[in-house]
Amino acid sequence: MLSNGSVTDENCQKTDFEGNSKQNEKQEILDSDDQRPMSGATTIFVPDTLWLVLDMSCVSFVDSTGGKMLAELRKELQDVNVNLCLAAPSEKVLKQLDQCGTLDILPKEVLFHSVHDAVTILARPYALTPTASPRESSVTQC
Repeated sequence: MLSNGSVTDENCQKTDFEGNSKQNEKQEILDSDDQRPMSGATTIFVPDTLWLVLDMSCVSFVDSTGGKMLAELRKELQDVNVNLCLAAPSEKVLKQLDQCGTLDILPKEVLFHSVHDAVTILARPYALTPTASPRESSVTQC
C-alpha cells in the first residue's frame, strides 16, 4: 500500500480506493548531453552554485590524507567555479591543516567561525567570487 492510499500489484498496476486501475508512469531523466525536453520529463533549473561550505564543527582530527583530500576537493571545485569554505574548524584541526600544508592552498579568507557567519558573509553582493582570487576580491572600495 502506498502513502496515498493506492495499492500496487505485481504487474505495476496502481489501483486507488475506487477500484480504478492506472499504469504506473515512469519518470524519464534527461541525459546530461541531451537538453531537449522529453514527453513526461521534468526539467529542474538549479541556480549556479558559487560556494560549498563544509561544517567542520564535528571534526576532531584531520590527518595528512584528509588535508590532501580537502586540497584536491578545492582544486576540483575551482575548476567548475565553486569556492570551498570551511566553517567552525577547531584550533586543533586548523593546526593539523597547517602542518600538512592545506592552509597554504586554502586561503584564510575562506575560513569562518560558524556556518551562519559563512552564509551571512557569502550572501553579500560584494562577497568573494569564485573566479577571482580571495585576496583580491575581499578588498572593498570606499
